[in-house]
Amino acid sequence: MKKADIILLTVLLFVTCLAFIVISHFKKSNIGRTVVIEIDGREYERVSLSDDKVIRIPTDSNDSVLVINKSSCYMESADCPDKICVRRGAIEKVGESIICVPKKIVVYIE
Repeated sequence: MKKADIILLTVLLFVTCLAFIVISHFKKSNIGRTVVIEIDGREYERVSLSDDKVIRIPTDSNDSVLVINKSSCYMESADCPDKICVRRGAIEKVGESIICVPKKIVVYIE
């Protein structure tokens, strides 16, 4: 290999690493991601995923509690018998959702 080939390969490797770092940074960014809460098919509230917020979602007997903490959201408590939505854990990526079928609550990230 000539000296010019080594320089070219080094520059290509540097550009590739830089592109990977930039892409992975924007992929993890919360900019533009929104948590949408729907009750019985109707939009209840929209909140930026970059906010810190506790939202009480009204149900017929008790409130369900959704926690948003700057990078993810999770159902802290729910007024349903099986608590599948609570056990679902945190969601943080576009397209992920938390669904509580008995209370007709859908939370998703768009």
